[in-house]
Amino acid sequence: MFKPAYESQSTCSRQATSHQPQISLWFCGFASWRETLLLMVAVLSVLSSCDYRATDANAPPYPTYDASLPNPIPSSCPQNTTLDPATLTADLRARTPYWIGNATLLVGRADSPVWRSGDNRVWWRAAEQPSVQVNLLEGSSPPANILWKDAQSDVYASTVTLPKVGCWEFLATVKGQLVRFLVYVYPSRVVP
Repeated sequence: MFKPAYESQSTCSRQATSHQPQISLWFCGFASWRETLLLMVAVLSVLSSCDYRATDANAPPYPTYDASLPNPIPSSCPQNTTLDPATLTADLRARTPYWIGNATLLVGRADSPVWRSGDNRVWWRAAEQPSVQVNLLEGSSPPANILWKDAQSDVYASTVTLPKVGCWEFLATVKGQLVRFLVYVYPSRVVP
């Protein structure tokens, strides 16, 4: 039987001289397009099973007051423990589950336990509106600002503006009693 001339040529030279698409020219002489495809599938399956994330099993644990907070919180800024929501009144739980403080003063971060640079909606529960001083403990910063909203019985709403990332100290005075707590402030783009 007569064979056309192009069928007697090798696959590589035929692809180089014909007007058909060149499927696996770079593998020319090593494998057919089917073998090339099988090899690529095998390589991709091996690569996809690799764990490319670096982990450090020896990294020291950092103190946090909530597991959803990003880490690390520096050890120089110990966090207050968030109160168990079961110990809060229904009114306080309805405002936010994220409260820190004691019997004199409770402070609740409105939408999450993470404090961010910029505006933070904060609830204060005390017998009277607290007098609050806010200081950045490490470095310098423009002053923080607290804008008080209307009081609702013994709960005071506010917007606390923290201009810089870092460890901030809150000194709140309520009826002559001083309450101190620290919060670590993350960049505004942090999402827990």
